[in-house]
Amino acid sequence: MGPWKVPFFVEILSRNNKIKAMSGPKTFNFGIPAFKEASGRITCPMAQKCVKGCYATKGFFRMNNVKDSYQTRYELTKLESFVGLMAIEIKRKKAKRIRIHDSGDFYSLEYLKKWCDIADRFPRTKFYFYTKSVAMVKSHVMPSNMTPIFSYGGKQDSLIDPKKDRHARVFNSESELKAAGYIDASKDDARALGRSKRIGLIFRGNLKTSFA
Repeated sequence: MGPWKVPFFVEILSRNNKIKAMSGPKTFNFGIPAFKEASGRITCPMAQKCVKGCYATKGFFRMNNVKDSYQTRYELTKLESFVGLMAIEIKRKKAKRIRIHDSGDFYSLEYLKKWCDIADRFPRTKFYFYTKSVAMVKSHVMPSNMTPIFSYGGKQDSLIDPKKDRHARVFNSESELKAAGYIDASKDDARALGRSKRIGLIFRGNLKTSFA
């Protein structure tokens, strides 16, 4: 793929409302289109139940300028220079914590390795992500500053060990979440990085599904 110029309106690292509300170090997020990008390539290969209820395919995410921004970021991930571009952006914004994928997922091992390379370059920056690409992530050694959170509702749920793996489940109510023994990270995503590996999220809708 040839050189790619980032349009002036696209922030490579951005801050959505949930990220802005996080406690602790200032956090940024990076996202690509949810489930499919513009030409039809799958960006969430292990998604299953979550597709119909995915928050990243609704509301704000349906605005043309927002869709264009997420598509541009996807195009950037395909470049050999992606690691270098991200390094420049992390330095420019002095990012101390980054959520990879407020939308989208690891669509290939090559793409995952790029993010591992980025994390290796910034050992003092904390990287974390929710993912349904369980087998791919478990097959690759993560840098010590990179935290995976396996999200139920995908094709590889059986590969998640709820006793050992940091994981996320979606519940219909706060009472249901607490009864199951999960911490509520619905409003403050920083709680997903705490001592508990049982991350709960409350679904705001009428479809019981799983997303993060």
